[in-house]
Amino acid sequence: MGALVLLTGYQAPAALRRIGKSRLAGWLANRSVRNAAVIAATAVEAAHAQHTQVPGEKTAAAMTHTLARAVMDLDAEIARVDALIEDRVRQQHAKTIVSMPGIGTLLGAELIACTGGDLAAFSTPARLAGVAGLAPVPKDSGRISANMRRPHR
Repeated sequence: MGALVLLTGYQAPAALRRIGKSRLAGWLANRSVRNAAVIAATAVEAAHAQHTQVPGEKTAAAMTHTLARAVMDLDAEIARVDALIEDRVRQQHAKTIVSMPGIGTLLGAELIACTGGDLAAFSTPARLAGVAGLAPVPKDSGRISANMRRPHR
């Protein structure tokens, strides 16, 4: 996430060289970026290795800023939807489904969506255990089982 925050403010090597490590680290820290000093040092070091300017660099920088902001907005939207799903599952079926080992709120929501909230969709408890990955099921094809135990020729 720190790299995305960096790209929302500084995209070109010249701008990174101008701001320097310490001011860039402060700028990143003000935006709650973890390891701001390390990210700043890496970015400024990379900027000092690049001195060639290409035509269209300003246009590419503007596009980079827009795309980085869009990715950050999508990340925030995904977190918001995850929270809504978690809240809904906790309201409806949380005590039973989330109490099962290995099933959290998002996997529980998927289970509810696939079964319509009715575990009778699975014909037997063994079938539910198999779908959940709790019971091993052979995946051999054809007439020969345990293909992995045959000697190599």
